[in-house]
Amino acid sequence: MHRTVILVLALLLSAAAAAQENMAKAEQCQAKLKMANDAGLIVDLKLQPGFVRVVVNRDAWRGMTFDQKTGLVETVECLITVGDASKAALINVFDHIDNKLVGKYNGNRLTVP
Repeated sequence: MHRTVILVLALLLSAAAAAQENMAKAEQCQAKLKMANDAGLIVDLKLQPGFVRVVVNRDAWRGMTFDQKTGLVETVECLITVGDASKAALINVFDHIDNKLVGKYNGNRLTVP
């Protein structure tokens, strides 16, 4: 009986620590996304069934390196999946002027047409 109680307490403490870690990670991702938004890079962001639609400023997107673009979509993904990889979704990035697809992220790779 004592071992069961100790095991349950250990599991609860572990779950609480994981929840705190996930909350901290989510806050970091939110801060990065807010910086991108404040810089005028992200024009719109919508969660849709099965994927996320991100509309970006054309000039800003074109001026970014591939690594910076990847970092942006990974930040969006971070907010969606924090603590639960089953929430992963396709991220489509569109140009704000002509609504053209300018990037697609499938959870591990960004492709840019």
